[in-house]
Amino acid sequence: MRTSFAPMEGITLYCYRNAHHRIFEEGIDVYYTPFLSIYKHHSIKKRDIREILPENNSEQGIRIIPQIMANDADEIIWALGELHSRGYDEINLNMGCPVGTVVSKHKGSGMLEDPERLDVLFAEVFNDKITRDIKFSVKTRLGLVNPHEFEDILPVLNKYPFSSVIIHPRVRT
Repeated sequence: MRTSFAPMEGITLYCYRNAHHRIFEEGIDVYYTPFLSIYKHHSIKKRDIREILPENNSEQGIRIIPQIMANDADEIIWALGELHSRGYDEINLNMGCPVGTVVSKHKGSGMLEDPERLDVLFAEVFNDKITRDIKFSVKTRLGLVNPHEFEDILPVLNKYPFSSVIIHPRVRT
């Protein structure tokens, strides 16, 4: 069994993760960062970069998986390459964030409204060679307003070789 430390924006920052690991060094296999926003001009905010700097995640034995927030294949592919070049071996895509401003940009759980678009996006991402070099996982919800929406989302996720699929057993609303 793998025990993961879920991210909470503004709370589980690197100083918190390091302190948690010092106190409870046994029991947590991996820590996820709060999401890093990926921008169309291929950049990440400096405050988000601080979350993934090696010197800020230097506790002995701590394993970090950066979580990204993006809804475009090009942005995701760039982020996978960028974070892989920084030494990370797995990246997680946030498809679960319920915040209105995120959802209105079709990011986070807003990505769940169009499974066909998700299929096209993941086909492009997994067609890129970077996905042979790095593990790619997703965190999702069951849907936006109805848990039965997952009946259309799950077949899309099952088509691709994600390293893991983390499911929040609730909908956005």
